Amino acid sequence: MRLSTQYKLVIGILTMVLGLTFSRFMGFLFMGVPVFSFLSGLFMGISIVLNLSCLLSRKQRLDQKQPL
Repeated sequence: MRLSTQYKLVIGILTMVLGLTFSRFMGFLFMGVPVFSFLSGLFMGISIVLNLSCLLSRKQRLDQKQPL
């Protein structure tokens, strides 16, 4: 199953927001629960992968449209 570029970008942005929210409020709201630290890292990793794959697929599409 392949995701389109727009879905990759939207999911990447949402997971980045979730990761930043967890990392921001982890210190005083969650009182150092390791599960939230794991979730913060997981969401940030997913956002990096999806955002980079979105950028690469857009670059490949632009390279195919413009002949040298």
